[in-house]
Amino acid sequence: MTINQLNYTFAVLGLVVSNIILLIFAGRFESDRPDRSIFINLFGNNFHLHHWIIGLFGLIFALIFEQLTSRNFYLSSFKGVFFGMIFHGLVFYNDYFKIK
Repeated sequence: MTINQLNYTFAVLGLVVSNIILLIFAGRFESDRPDRSIFINLFGNNFHLHHWIIGLFGLIFALIFEQLTSRNFYLSSFKGVFFGMIFHGLVFYNDYFKIK
């Protein structure tokens, strides 16, 4: 296997593992686990911090970190995990843009 194939393999493994974990702990629907939702009280309003938003910030951080360092398998797997969080949040939920 080449280095690129290994990086893609680790990214896909990260995506699969993150979706399995999110299906177990976050559920498949909006109302599956409301007690595990993250809310931030800001200016008197409650804002729901969706896990796809957390994944987006994590993916941006991983891409910036990748530019500063060399590519490695751990970073590819983290990018896969973050992409899996984004994918799960946008595909399995209907309220992905309801933040307030």
